[in-house]
Amino acid sequence: MFKQFVKKISCKSRGLTPPAKKVSSPPLFQGKLHGFPAELNEGNTYPAIVLANPLFNAPLVELVHCLGRELKRQINFIDVGAACGDTVLLLEQRCTGVVKEYLCIDGDDEFGGYLRRNMAQFKNVRIVQTMLAGERTEVPELVKHHKGSAGCFGDKKIKARPLDEVVADEAFKPDLLKIDVDGFDGEVIRGAKNVLCQDKPVVIFEWHPKLYAKAGQDFKVPFRVLNESGYLQFLWFDNAGEFSHFSSGVDNNIISSTRDYLMAVNQRRDQHFDVIAFPDDGFKDIVSIATLEYAREAMAKHPAL
Repeated sequence: MFKQFVKKISCKSRGLTPPAKKVSSPPLFQGKLHGFPAELNEGNTYPAIVLANPLFNAPLVELVHCLGRELKRQINFIDVGAACGDTVLLLEQRCTGVVKEYLCIDGDDEFGGYLRRNMAQFKNVRIVQTMLAGERTEVPELVKHHKGSAGCFGDKKIKARPLDEVVADEAFKPDLLKIDVDGFDGEVIRGAKNVLCQDKPVVIFEWHPKLYAKAGQDFKVPFRVLNESGYLQFLWFDNAGEFSHFSSGVDNNIISSTRDYLMAVNQRRDQHFDVIAFPDDGFKDIVSIATLEYAREAMAKHPAL
């Protein structure tokens, strides 16, 4: 089945269009993903990505491991942009027992179906299907710009609400907040000010200026809101999972220059950053996260497929 998946992805890369299937048809990928039974929608590139990029999501794995070790307890994890649930599968395989409870949030109807089916095997996963924004408002509908991801690029408007409201409704106290919503990350962070100031979770988010522009969003917003909420230390990784640099505080000139660089070279590997933000009360050993030592060992021990 996976060979069929790779073959179809290869055809697409050559400009060929595979025969179309209805959403209700059997998923193209149905098998083991990160050691667990999983279904993915037709054309979802996640299996191919994790095979081609061994360190893909390694910063998240290292962060979860180090956070659990530092807190000396299990952690609560929010996954915004949960898609089909691949992050939970990854962490349950490579950080077994570290996460006490997951709150998975996604606004896409198709992903929501796969998410519910894939997460049914776990007792510690809550699912909320909703769109998120800085406040209660309407946002552009989700459009898939590739089969594994969707962004707020549509012409129609749909209702959205702030993450603060969802967290309050769920009575959830997060230790770690992961956001990957294709250019809308700043809006999600803007709607999480209470969570940031009260619960002070470590935050890991995707910073992809090209998608921010496509979604009509300000690429500086996540840094501004995090800084206002007392997040002063940042750890940067490229989208292949390799450590890039540390930064402290927010320098708008540097952020703008980094954005200009990414816009200039984006065609190489769809380049962007995954950024980890730490609250002002600090994290004792940021360097250990940058080394990815645990994540590399876990990757070697637990292959994705």
